[in-house]
Amino acid sequence: MAPSFQSVSIVVPAAGKGVRIKSDTSKQYLEVAEKPILQHTLERLATLNPKSIVLVVAKDDDAWRSVKATEQCTIVVGGQTRADSVLNGLKAVEGNENDWVMVHDCVRPCVRPDDIQRLYDVLANTVSGGLLAIPVSDTLKKVSASEVVSTVPRQDYWLAQTPQMFRLGLLTSALEQMKKNNEVFTDEAAAIESIGHKPKIVPGSPDNIKITTSEDLLLAEFYLKAQQGS
Repeated sequence: MAPSFQSVSIVVPAAGKGVRIKSDTSKQYLEVAEKPILQHTLERLATLNPKSIVLVVAKDDDAWRSVKATEQCTIVVGGQTRADSVLNGLKAVEGNENDWVMVHDCVRPCVRPDDIQRLYDVLANTVSGGLLAIPVSDTLKKVSASEVVSTVPRQDYWLAQTPQMFRLGLLTSALEQMKKNNEVFTDEAAAIESIGHKPKIVPGSPDNIKITTSEDLLLAEFYLKAQQGS
């Protein structure tokens, strides 16, 4: 029998600034549907009763103190890059190297708890772990100098989401190796791939968007209100 979700720790990197939204406030603290984005995210994660939630914040950031849901979190200072911040978060996780840890973007407030539970249920007995993702639905074009070079078959392409779930020791080792090699990654799965593992895809939901632009704020508000009404 697989261990319960209560053995899982969740790391939430929130040390970034989010330059694509033109605001003096870091995007995780902007309000959507009457709450800061970060509060929505943390409240969603807390409904699963994980072992711990580690929130990774910027060194000069005190705004997290005003977010209600942070009282249940372990607070850790992040680094210069996402890899640094996630590594700092992993160091704060209490457990052994085979324990599961999830990493979730702080600006994905619409993530469905049922999807997170399914991610765990599917991966609990695997070695390499995996991630939520959705299949690409639009036609893909490879472009050079604003001209189409080719049309890319889309059936094998998926859009990565979070949470992503991996063994604590494996993810720590992968991130440390990438850092040593001065490699850059955009998600934790890429680090796992770089050491020869093949993360498993678990279908997620299209409304689990990552807020990166002002338009995304409106879309997230729509999704949050729709979910509350369902």
